[in-house]
Amino acid sequence: MHGRLQHKIGPQIGPSLAFIFIGGEHQALHLAPVAAEIAARAGDVTAYVADEADARAIRNLFVRLDAPHIPIRVMALPRWLIRPGKTLRLLRWSAELRNHDAIVTAERTSTRLRHLPGRTPPMIHIPHGAGDRAVGFEDRLRLFDHIIVAGPKDRRRMIAEGLVRPDRCSISGYIKLAAVERIAPPIDLGLDPARPTILYNPHFSAALGSWDRMGRAVVDRIIADGRFNLILAPHVRLRKRIDRASIAEIEALAVPGRVLVDLGSARSCDMSYTRAADIYLGDVSSQIYEFLAKPRPCVFLDPARTAWRGNPDYAMWRYGAVACDPDAAMAELGRSQALHPVFLATQQRGAADAMGSSGADAPQIAARQLLDAIAKLTSPTTQEEVKPIPVLLTVP
Repeated sequence: MHGRLQHKIGPQIGPSLAFIFIGGEHQALHLAPVAAEIAARAGDVTAYVADEADARAIRNLFVRLDAPHIPIRVMALPRWLIRPGKTLRLLRWSAELRNHDAIVTAERTSTRLRHLPGRTPPMIHIPHGAGDRAVGFEDRLRLFDHIIVAGPKDRRRMIAEGLVRPDRCSISGYIKLAAVERIAPPIDLGLDPARPTILYNPHFSAALGSWDRMGRAVVDRIIADGRFNLILAPHVRLRKRIDRASIAEIEALAVPGRVLVDLGSARSCDMSYTRAADIYLGDVSSQIYEFLAKPRPCVFLDPARTAWRGNPDYAMWRYGAVACDPDAAMAELGRSQALHPVFLATQQRGAADAMGSSGADAPQIAARQLLDAIAKLTSPTTQEEVKPIPVLLTVP
């Protein structure tokens, strides 16, 4: 074991693990519960974050997970840098990160460490979510030594597409759901209980999502209709690509007791809204599966009129009606609850396939799988020589 870092507190056993949290707050609940489980076993865990704000958020999360002692390292960069992105942080901190016995991530930018000269320890990937889009099944997965997925769906597709060997991919169950149910009881959002509540959760992508082409029109129709409460909670990355005037315009849509607008608070990431809503309205976000942990009516927006049937990238659209314009969206929302029995069995099968059946044990299972994988990968009798990858570094 390498273990040359000197900032640990108290006796540690097992491999030295770097958990990298540079992908955004929306990824933290997929990774932090596993770090907490390993730390509870006196594991040697260090969390790496991008800045002080992320450090505060992760520290608060570790406290809630009963792991307040996990050390957190801010991957600071010189102040004069104009674009201090993830790649530069990884380069600056590569020596310390690669000094650990293994690196654990929920994002894939960290695979750039593989392109550096010298040794990179085993890299373990725990994807953030269980969505269906092609981006979840990309070539960078080949650079990980082991992948821990939530359910059979992702394991099956990754193996079929040659992205991972069967013996290098484990199923843990949905880590985030298990953690949320333990540390975050449902809250009252202050919406009128006499009305069913719609959660509109558009994806941040202008090309794949519904917000740019029909989202605002649908929101205006829902508000004017008056039959529903509305939670407008886009993917947190949507806020980063729109200007301040647009943000102010969207936030002005809020109506106490009827319309809740959230463009990126912690509640957008902790399943507060997917648990509270009665109807899901979305497009291609993986949060559909978090909503279907408890099957309920769904409607999907398809302004591009996609030929989606039979395409695994749109498998989630089997769980409800698909609407291509605001009129159709309103009609489908109006009858979604009555038609839910038509989709219920498909939703139940799809949720189990995506999120597994481990329930509350998912973080513990993932922790055990991670440690077992590292033991195998670092064992002198089974360790394989990693072929060098040509140095190819680009800064976004």
